[in-house]
Amino acid sequence: GSATNIVLGEATARIRYNEKLFSELAKNKEIKTLKSGDEIIVHAVGISSHGAMPQGTRNAGSMILNALFEAKSFSKADKESLAFVSKILNSYDGRILGIEASDCVFGDTTVTNGVLKIENERLEFSLDIRHGSTYTTEQHLNILEKVFEKEKISFKVKKQGDANAVSEDNKYVMACMDAYRKHT
Repeated sequence: GSATNIVLGEATARIRYNEKLFSELAKNKEIKTLKSGDEIIVHAVGISSHGAMPQGTRNAGSMILNALFEAKSFSKADKESLAFVSKILNSYDGRILGIEASDCVFGDTTVTNGVLKIENERLEFSLDIRHGSTYTTEQHLNILEKVFEKEKISFKVKKQGDANAVSEDNKYVMACMDAYRKHT
């Protein structure tokens, strides 16, 4: 994935070739698998949506991770190191990160992921958190810090913003929603 504020619609993973792993992944109908030189290339197509409305989506990154976790030849160490990320990608409920919040405008807090990559043997992924006014951004960050610390994962905030809302009867909001309904 390469964009924030969306649920991953497509994802591709490149994995060092292992014959047993390739054989297992090739049998999985949820993903496409091919051998390219000394790599296994795994591709998944999910169902994307804007991060504010993740209901009914299917995260392509989680589809790949689920396929890897089902493979008996995927190493135990790799499964352990990716378990927390897999847990996050398989849900959009904020409670997965210890954020139990809801309000009348935003509803339940949602967490989506739009960027997922490994560079220089370091995992990087985005979390797009849609929240109302139950907690401040600072309170959310404190909750996340504790959750990630417990998992022994360091995290860095690249971009943040406080909750904001525009009235449903705002003419611009109504025009956007009309266009969205018409074209989706």
